[in-house]
Amino acid sequence: MSNATSTMPTPNRATSFRRERWALRFSAAAGLVLAIVAAFIGPMSHSSAVLFDGLYGLLGVALSSFAAWVSRVIEAGPTQTHPFGRDALTPLVIVIEAGIMLVTSAIAVASSVLAIVQHRGNIPSAGALVYAGVAAVVSGVVWILLRRVPSSDVVAAELWQWRAAAVLSILMFLGLSLARRAPSSVWAPNVDAVLVAVVSLCLIYPAARLVRTTIRELTESRPEAALDARVTRVVADVSRRHGLAQYQLRTAKTGKLYVEIEFVVPDSYTVARADALRQELERKLRFVPGGVWLTAEFTAAPSFELDATTTLSTFK
Repeated sequence: MSNATSTMPTPNRATSFRRERWALRFSAAAGLVLAIVAAFIGPMSHSSAVLFDGLYGLLGVALSSFAAWVSRVIEAGPTQTHPFGRDALTPLVIVIEAGIMLVTSAIAVASSVLAIVQHRGNIPSAGALVYAGVAAVVSGVVWILLRRVPSSDVVAAELWQWRAAAVLSILMFLGLSLARRAPSSVWAPNVDAVLVAVVSLCLIYPAARLVRTTIRELTESRPEAALDARVTRVVADVSRRHGLAQYQLRTAKTGKLYVEIEFVVPDSYTVARADALRQELERKLRFVPGGVWLTAEFTAAPSFELDATTTLSTFK
């Protein structure tokens, strides 16, 4: 059996990493501004919703800064001690970020329910309303700007957070507006605690889903269905053109995408033909964000069972 392994970064890898770090630093700076404003307005306006938003923002600043540092580490590529690179740090950062969001949101829900039960609520001042409006606008602008950055798993997580922040700030603005319009209502003093609970509940499900997805990635599971299907089509098309009908394909994503293909070839198959096939695969797989670690093996004695009824044997 012969094999060839190659690391396939996306075009302009250094540029992509620089843009990713710019996005993370910009996100951290915007989050820090909102957190500082919330730290001043929250106590003055007697709004737990604003304080929670500020705390959430500070956590985001710390995590975005950590992600920017990790991005620089990953850009260095394979080293003597890390021959496969350190791309697995990407899902690790995301699962830490999502896990902290999940725990913070759960604590906030419990605290808000306790405040409602104990009737410790009050009607926030106009400052909280102003903050909610400003936060909604800032979050929306940051989300729009980050969408222009080339996609990566870390930037996608930042995008999700800012989109959620914009929607939840609008919800906060509407809730506070209603409370200030009807201050004598029996529910008005509890609106702040209710808003914190609702906002936190809205964050729990997507955060839990993100934790689940990144844990699957850390355990080297197959990539998401759409990417896996596209890679499978590319491999099938290239193999067909090169006259190789039987092969086994394995894919796993842990930061970067790992693609391993074991081709069944005749004894007369040459190294030149193998190189041509591998090079075409490299060109066709350049669409994968984060690059591909491609391993192509060629054997006349396959280590897997051939299916007599089909021409394609795919690892499941």
